[in-house]
Amino acid sequence: EDFIFCWDIRNTGEILHKMERPGQTNQRISFDIDRSGRWLITGDQNGRILCYDLMNPNDEDYSRCVLDFVGHNDCVSSATFHPTHPLIATCSGQRKFPNYDDSANEDETTTLHTIDNTVKFWKVSGQYQWFKYEETITEAIEAIEATEATEVTEVTEVTEVTEVTEGMEIEKQEEVSTMMTEEIVIEEIEEMNKSA
Repeated sequence: EDFIFCWDIRNTGEILHKMERPGQTNQRISFDIDRSGRWLITGDQNGRILCYDLMNPNDEDYSRCVLDFVGHNDCVSSATFHPTHPLIATCSGQRKFPNYDDSANEDETTTLHTIDNTVKFWKVSGQYQWFKYEETITEAIEAIEATEATEVTEVTEVTEVTEVTEGMEIEKQEEVSTMMTEEIVIEEIEEMNKSA
């Protein structure tokens, strides 16, 4: 079917949510859930990349889709979140065999097929923000992690992957909103310390 179904394993007789994902193909199309358990990302047979909010309290399943854009010119077979950085990786491509007709007239034109066998990386601005404080403050607030869904911009496109290097560091440019959020949190902590 053209849906991803979400079931509660404690009560398998009822579907909790269904999320639309056109996929009438015999090719497997995978999806991924981020480490917070809130966002589900997948692709479809039309090259679209879809992101769903699993914590959305709305009853209508279609309103759960918070991101929908065309990222490839072919079926998106996989989409996944990076475990620690605000990055998404998607890949596309499928096996297509031209159907040549031996009895066809040589003067007839042949239909061309689009083949998009690519891997793309997408940066999600501001999805992960980490704040570090002194040890005295960390007793009260051990870690603060802010998650927000914002625009996605294409970073790079890879047509052929030859080598993957582990331990690569990806530098993140902090936005003004991130710095403002950090200043507000620090001011609140200083006020808590003054009142204590």
